[in-house]
Amino acid sequence: MVFLSWKRPSSQDQKNCIDKCESGSFNYDSKYRNASSKPLSSFQNDEQLVKDGFFLNHSRTLVGTGLNTYDKSKTALQTWKHFGLNWTFVDPKTSIEIGTKFCVCVNQFVPWLMMPLQVAYVNETKFDSKKVKASFGFGSGTLQGHLLSGEERFSIELDENNQVWYEILSFSKPAHFLSFVGYPYVQLQQKNFAKQSADALVKHVTVQTNMSVVPLDGERICGSSVDNDRRVLSFISNDGASDDLESSVDDDRESFCKRRVSLGDELCLDLVSLDAVIDLWEIAERMIRAGYEKECCQVYSSVRSDALFECLSILGVERMSIEDIQKLEWVSLDDKMKKWIQAVKTVFRLVLSAEKQLCDQVFGCSE
Repeated sequence: MVFLSWKRPSSQDQKNCIDKCESGSFNYDSKYRNASSKPLSSFQNDEQLVKDGFFLNHSRTLVGTGLNTYDKSKTALQTWKHFGLNWTFVDPKTSIEIGTKFCVCVNQFVPWLMMPLQVAYVNETKFDSKKVKASFGFGSGTLQGHLLSGEERFSIELDENNQVWYEILSFSKPAHFLSFVGYPYVQLQQKNFAKQSADALVKHVTVQTNMSVVPLDGERICGSSVDNDRRVLSFISNDGASDDLESSVDDDRESFCKRRVSLGDELCLDLVSLDAVIDLWEIAERMIRAGYEKECCQVYSSVRSDALFECLSILGVERMSIEDIQKLEWVSLDDKMKKWIQAVKTVFRLVLSAEKQLCDQVFGCSE
C-alpha cells in the first residue's frame, strides 16, 4: 500500500494515512527494534546488518557552541524544524513520545508521498556541569505502507568540548517495488536530505540566537501607546547607558550607530546583535563596491524573510492551507483569528519598524 496525495497533504490527509496504519506494525525485523540508538561504531562493525540488506546513512554537523545553543537546538528538534524544507515536512505539532505515529510527507515528482512512521524511543541525558555534556535524541521506525523499512535517529549533543552537534543515523532497505527499482536515487536523496536538514536546523538556531522577540503579551503590547518622542535610537552599552558608537574599518568609514527600537520603558526589540550588524555592514559595503549589489540584496532579503516568518511562528501564527482553515470549527477559527490579529499588530508596530532600522544600518551608509 502506498499513500499518495495530488496536493500538499493536509492534517486530515495525514490523519487518514495514520488511521489506516493503526492496526499495522513496524515493517522490519524486531531484532533491529531500537537498534539506531546504538553508537555509529557498533553499526560499522555489524556484518549481519549488511547481510540482511540494510544500508547505513550517517551525517554529523556542528551547530555551534554552548549550553544556550544546545537548548535552542533541542527545541528545534522537538518542533521538527529539521524537516522545514520545501519538498518534505512533518506536522510540527507531532509530539515526540514513544508510540506516536506520524507521516513524513515527501514531494519528489507530481504526487506527494505520505510515509508512516512511529517514534520507537526517546533518549535524553540531562546537562552535567561537571562533564559539560548533554544529549537529546529520538528514533523512528517505519510502518506498513512505508516505501522503506528501517529506523532513523535524530539527535543533538553537547560534548565535553562545549560543541553542539546535530546527528542523523539511519539504516534502511527497500520495502516496496518502487523503492527497490529506484533505490540508488533514494540513497542519493537521503544524503541530500541530511545536508538540507542540517542547514535548516543551523539556520533556525542562528535566527533564534540573533533575534530576541518581545514578550508575547498581546494586550500589553498592542494596548500600549507609542510616543514617537520617546523612541530611542541609540546604542545601549553593557552598563545600560546610552552611548554613541563609532568604529573605523576603512579610512572613509562613517560613524556607525547601533539602533534599538523601544516601546515605552520596558518593551524593546533587538533583531540582531551589535557585532553581527557591524559585520553585515562591512560585507554589504564591500559587495556593493565590488558590483554585487543585486546578489547582496537578494541574500539579505531571503534571510530576513525567514526571520520574519520565524517571528510570526513564535507569536502563534501557523502556516495553514485553505483546506485546513475550512475544516476548523468556528469557535476554534475565531480564537486563532484573534491570535493572528494580535500577532500582526505586534509585527507592524515593532518587528517591521525594527527591520527598517536594521536595513538602514546595513545599507543606509552604502554608496
